[in-house]
Amino acid sequence: MGRASIAIHWVIWPTIIISLFGLTGCWDAIEMNDLSIGIAAALDVGPGDKVRFSEQIVVPGPLGSLPGGGGGGGGGGGQSAKPYYTVSALGLNVKDAMQNIQMKLPRRLFVAHRRIILVSEAFARKGIRRSLDEFARNPESRLRTKVVLTKGEALDFLKVPYPFEREPTDGLRQIVFGVASNIKLDLKDLMYMLSTPGSQAFLPTVELRTPSVPGSQARYEATGIGILRDGKLVGEMTGDEMKGVLWLRKEMRRGTASVSLPGHKGNVSCQLLRVRSDFEVEMRQGSPAMKIKLHPEAEIAENGTDLDLSKPKNVELVEQAYSRKVEAMIKQSLNTLQHRYDADVVMFNEHLFRAFPDQLPLIEKHWEDAFAHMPVTVEVFGRIRRIGMTRASLTRRENEVKR
Repeated sequence: MGRASIAIHWVIWPTIIISLFGLTGCWDAIEMNDLSIGIAAALDVGPGDKVRFSEQIVVPGPLGSLPGGGGGGGGGGGQSAKPYYTVSALGLNVKDAMQNIQMKLPRRLFVAHRRIILVSEAFARKGIRRSLDEFARNPESRLRTKVVLTKGEALDFLKVPYPFEREPTDGLRQIVFGVASNIKLDLKDLMYMLSTPGSQAFLPTVELRTPSVPGSQARYEATGIGILRDGKLVGEMTGDEMKGVLWLRKEMRRGTASVSLPGHKGNVSCQLLRVRSDFEVEMRQGSPAMKIKLHPEAEIAENGTDLDLSKPKNVELVEQAYSRKVEAMIKQSLNTLQHRYDADVVMFNEHLFRAFPDQLPLIEKHWEDAFAHMPVTVEVFGRIRRIGMTRASLTRRENEVKR
């Protein structure tokens, strides 16, 4: 072996050996047994105007068992027979309270699997802007986490067992955001609304219903949306008012509207199939105006009238009534948003900015007043695409059906 080869070996082998020290693998790995996995959080107002932060944590042992057995979550002591455990603590802010929670846990709190954040009405009335910073800044926290406004203490919602899910907040999340809901709001959407000039925010609301039957469990019920102005809760919209907001935000994807027909007893239920929305903004003497045209398509879900819906003239009656119903929802919502809450949660400011980018100063400085006085024209052109498997109701006799 020549001197050149020996010299190369003296260079290569030490280099290889030294580089192996950088391939140490999982030197900073944390085992699952060392983690307290949080799946839901709650924000309440604590004594002395402090933040009371609560976390629902998975208990690994009983995950294979059914929920609802024994014990409950408390303030950081004892073992629960349920597959979840609830712990809470006070702090000057969210991070301070989380650190105080960590002092009560034998394992490191891990929040990457957190699915929902509950905010009490009392907490939201004081303002939520500053308290959301930790959730966005923490690299373990996910911006897809759902956010819900609770009627009453948010901590109470973490303690109520739910019969269909191992962790009760999974049931709550499905009720508010599941198949029967048109609301898809998460932490990212909320922060976008709060940070966009001229926009205000909203949150879905949920209530804990106390059963009237002794021995029955309390249950969750989605009630509407809470309206936030400048990050503070100012009111709630429910029923048709809430649906009108979803129509205006182009988020209405499913739902049933029952309409009555002039001159006919009973009502007809129309199930939404799809909708096309057109928003047109124009400037009138320096002030914005909005024209909205909606084209919803629906099918007949139930016919409680005496009409034979195989006849085109009868279907037209339903279409007209359905259009009036949707239009009334939207106008009712607009009236509340413009004249009661002064809150643009339907993002009219974005429509204006896309049509007239030079109007950004108006949006940033005077949009609240401009939105309150903006004329809005609403037209709805509903269409019935399917009437179902029957023409007239099968429960009616032949002489009771109007052709």
